[in-house]
Amino acid sequence: MSEALHKEPAPSSAQKSAARMAAVQALYTIDYTGNHAGNVVQDFLQGTMPVDAEAPVPESFDKELFASIVNGTLARQADIDEMVSSGLDPKWPLERLEKIIKSILRAGVGELLTHAKTDSAIIINDYVNVAHGFFSGKEPALVNAVLDKISKVLRS
Repeated sequence: MSEALHKEPAPSSAQKSAARMAAVQALYTIDYTGNHAGNVVQDFLQGTMPVDAEAPVPESFDKELFASIVNGTLARQADIDEMVSSGLDPKWPLERLEKIIKSILRAGVGELLTHAKTDSAIIINDYVNVAHGFFSGKEPALVNAVLDKISKVLRS
């Protein structure tokens, strides 16, 4: 008899959504504190990162997707910032946005760039939901508009 192969179950959509939230938090932490990206990613993966009570790091998230988003976004940040800037109203350049909005937009564009097999609507919806987790005003609509505009250019 042959032994059955043990295969990890595919991450659920909730775990992928949680990975996107964690990626935004990690990118924000890197931007806000200036800590080395590798250390921040490791802290998140090990669950040792101190977190804000309003937005805790999810206990169960797709760690592979999380690391891919953070590392992919950081590797192409200059290109991503240029794309985000092109999607913004000239009256509101990237430098004027709050760090958390920049982190949400960067992660969203980073994932649109590096995860072509994932439907744009799923990516955009999850990052709009992340924005709703931090803001109750117009910010989620801004995230939706910018990511939608960029996705149409990237995936046309």
